[in-house]
Amino acid sequence: AFIEWLTNRGGEVNLLAVYVLVLMGSSVGFYLFLYFISVGYACGILFPLVAAFVSYSNYKVFDSMTIIHSLLTIAWAIRAAAFFLYREYVSWPDLHQKIVEVNEKTSMRSKLLCWIGYSLFFTALVSPCLYRLQALPSTYNKNPSQNWGRLGKFALGIQIIGLILESVADYQKSKFKSIPGNRNQWCHVGLFQYMTFPNYFGEWLFWFGTYSAGIGSYKKGKEWIIATVGFIFISVVIYGAMTSLGAKHMRKYSDNEEFMEFQHSHTLFGPNPFTCLKRKEQI
Repeated sequence: AFIEWLTNRGGEVNLLAVYVLVLMGSSVGFYLFLYFISVGYACGILFPLVAAFVSYSNYKVFDSMTIIHSLLTIAWAIRAAAFFLYREYVSWPDLHQKIVEVNEKTSMRSKLLCWIGYSLFFTALVSPCLYRLQALPSTYNKNPSQNWGRLGKFALGIQIIGLILESVADYQKSKFKSIPGNRNQWCHVGLFQYMTFPNYFGEWLFWFGTYSAGIGSYKKGKEWIIATVGFIFISVVIYGAMTSLGAKHMRKYSDNEEFMEFQHSHTLFGPNPFTCLKRKEQI
């Protein structure tokens, strides 16, 4: 009955039902507060998308592009949840104690407000996949299949690149930090040799691809608004995380000449071309 409620009104996504599923997924934050932005973030994306995928599979004609779009997002959510838990309980056990300490200082009122607020944004963030599923032709009324076009296919490529970039960067940093004596050392291996925050950049690329791949299915003004709000939200969050971590790195590693040189010569996107040009002129 709930699955049917999720896609009522002739197959249109019921955002209230989606929001309820997101609330269910993100509710792990009541166990540990910071889970609202880690494990709860992943589960809040995973629950409604899997439910919608199952619901629409009963009477929609799926195309390969829409399947890839949704499965990539499901894969991202599963990988993210697994990574957050692995980092906390296996590669960085001290992190768990820090999360517990934060949880003990957090009031129930703060948890409720974060639960309600973050879940609204997670609903908007996953909406591009839901709108693509909604736009699929039904088995009993085969409307023309949705056209993905070059932009949609290109966006799927961006999604894939973002997922790979984030996954590889997370793995490389986690492996480096797990080596005895490296926990408080500057990570400068793998992708981190070429850009400042490859993991965050990969995450942003993934959500940019997810949002862009859904553009062909935004038929109403509210759909454009909801999907765009979700993308702006995650962009602001990622920017804030990079700014905060960057300031922390400056406090910890500012006496490291190699680190300072890297910060001057590299950006989020890779080597700074202006710095490289300047060096060539000096040579």
